[in-house]
Amino acid sequence: CSYANKWTLARPNEKTGSNELPMIPDRMPEVYGHGDESVYLIYAPLERYRAVQVNESMPFAMKIGRTKRISSFRLQELQTGNHQKLRVGIEFRTNNSSELESYLHMNLLKHQITESKSSKEWFYSSFEEVIELYKGFKS
Repeated sequence: CSYANKWTLARPNEKTGSNELPMIPDRMPEVYGHGDESVYLIYAPLERYRAVQVNESMPFAMKIGRTKRISSFRLQELQTGNHQKLRVGIEFRTNNSSELESYLHMNLLKHQITESKSSKEWFYSSFEEVIELYKGFKS
C-alpha cells in the first residue's frame, strides 16, 4: 500500500503569499480482511501531512480501536469535542476484533502516547507499520 503516503494537495497561494493550510482531499479508508467487526485506525490528516512532509515514513498520532459497528459511527463520536478533523485511515474487518486490537496495541506499546489515561489507544506510528503488523497477525 505504498500509495498511502502519496498526497495530492492544493498548496498555499505563493503569488499572494497566503499562509493558508493545504487542502487535504477526503479519501476512503483502506479496508483489509472480512468479518462483522472492525479494528480501525483514526488520525488527523493535517498532522499526518506535516509528518510525511518531513519524511514519508515519519510517525504521526493515531488511535487504534475496535468496534462492532461501522467505524464511521465511532469516528463521529470521537470527532465531537476534537479541534482537529479526524478520519478513518485503515479498517481491518475481522470476526475477532478484540484479539487483533490487543495484538496491535501490544506491538505498538513502545510508541504509546501517554499524556493521559484516555490516550491509551493513541500511538505514534505510520500506516505502513500498522499494515505490516496486521500481516504478521494474519500469518
